[in-house]
Amino acid sequence: MKRLLLALAVASAMCAVATGQVRLLIVDETETIEESMRIEVLARRLVATGAFVVRATQTMPTAPWNGGEFDLVLVIPARSRFVWLCAPVVVPVQPPPAGLPSLPDVLELAFGGTREVRTPADDLYPLLLSSLFARIGVFGGDDGAMR
Repeated sequence: MKRLLLALAVASAMCAVATGQVRLLIVDETETIEESMRIEVLARRLVATGAFVVRATQTMPTAPWNGGEFDLVLVIPARSRFVWLCAPVVVPVQPPPAGLPSLPDVLELAFGGTREVRTPADDLYPLLLSSLFARIGVFGGDDGAMR
């Protein structure tokens, strides 16, 4: 069941790929140069695939973000063994296109196994964050659903 829900979160991002690129907001709350550099390398690699548009901030959004609406929000807290991958809670499920990297796998590799990716399917905290982001308009649309 856990893998099915994780697949749902990843597939929700993939449905944006069918109509364009996945818009990813990275919230970098880290405090060390090493972790910040890992995040920069991660962002550059995701953009290089052509499947992602990446924006970043160092503070948690509290209102719709000036950079637009996003399909996913990646929160990297300062002191945690987790990385929270937030997605709209209710989205249509479509299979991911062939050749697209698995985002959770890429994230875990980027941190060298020191952090574990958690999605709304895995943990209550990313589920609550996802609901908050939908409510304040970070995901876009009136109900937070991706366009």
